[in-house]
Amino acid sequence: MVGRVASVLNASFPGESPGSPDPPPPVRGRGRAPSAPGRVASVLNASFPGAPSPHGPSTGFGRRRLLALAGVGSALAAYYLFSESLWDVSLWWEIAFLALCLMPVVFALVYLVLPVWRARGLLLVGLAFVALAAVLETGGLEGLANFAKLAAMTALGFWFLSYFETVRWVILVAAIIPIVDAYSVWRGPTRHIVTEQREIFTTLSFAFPVPGEHASANLGVPDLLFFAVFLAATVRFRLRPPLTWLLMTLSFGTTMALAVWLEAVGLPALPGLSIAFLVANADLLWRALQRGTDIPNEPVAQKGMPGMEGADREGNLEEMRVTRYPER
Repeated sequence: MVGRVASVLNASFPGESPGSPDPPPPVRGRGRAPSAPGRVASVLNASFPGAPSPHGPSTGFGRRRLLALAGVGSALAAYYLFSESLWDVSLWWEIAFLALCLMPVVFALVYLVLPVWRARGLLLVGLAFVALAAVLETGGLEGLANFAKLAAMTALGFWFLSYFETVRWVILVAAIIPIVDAYSVWRGPTRHIVTEQREIFTTLSFAFPVPGEHASANLGVPDLLFFAVFLAATVRFRLRPPLTWLLMTLSFGTTMALAVWLEAVGLPALPGLSIAFLVANADLLWRALQRGTDIPNEPVAQKGMPGMEGADREGNLEEMRVTRYPER
């Protein structure tokens, strides 16, 4: 049973409302309450496409988001340090823990850094984290290297999304990558790497340690990349960030459980990821395709972005546009 966890869990998973006029500039006089856009800026502390700001684009974090990042990071650091000393349970309890506890906590990091999806310099940041991951891996610091890989793929995924001018490109990618990933895992290079060159697969994957064992479930770095692409797309194109994050995270756990149940060497994770993205936003994407327009293709006024610090609960408005951003 334990041996099967060590071998199977290390499986390969690579991978509308009409427009409104621009809001008035914020009042700078003393004793005056900030305008509605100013309240949104203070809550989100992040800049969305087309959002006016007297100080230029901002990609900072609110205090609650920073505290959440610190809490999640601390919990993950403790688990990765002491996972082998924890309880050792049966196979399916281990799978349930990884799918319903560890994976959601890890991918909460990506959700929490969504405000920086359009920051400048993401390509350089991503490449810097790639280099850092290589150095940490060489130095035997696999745990730290894991999160350097996650940071690298998240930054590169956010940067990659800047070239998607319309939501149709996201739909096209979601339709194509499952085919490519499935071929790679079953007949292509990923299968060869997993079966013949396992050390390369370990280097090019993110490990989720099994409690009480020196074993892990692994996701390939392409899976991390497209997770970031799809999640950032939900913000850019005004889809459903919280639901999309939840379904995509659960898709990884489902793929892992299927790999164990089928006793497969590895299963592709991108088909489940793409299905989760499309299912979470199916009606919005379908309406966009039927209209022959994109979401959105003109400046629109809408409530604060769902999942982005709860600004929508205050009923504040924020100007949103979709434009093609220059190379970062």
